[in-house]
Amino acid sequence: MASFTKIKANNKQGYKWICTVDGLPKPVTGKRNQIARRGDTKKQAEERVQKVLDAQKNHGIDTKKSRS
Repeated sequence: MASFTKIKANNKQGYKWICTVDGLPKPVTGKRNQIARRGDTKKQAEERVQKVLDAQKNHGIDTKKSRS
């Protein structure tokens, strides 16, 4: 389930959307991993999150480096 948040921005609309989704748990700790991406529209923000989530599920690619 995706969560959407409206934030103030200096663009034509005056706001942007942040979409947050639970991703795969972190492999080392097993803790929750949330993925958040923003876009000008809800749909654009959701597409960006889905792209990262698909990369994690299909290829095991994490866009952030692990600290361990």
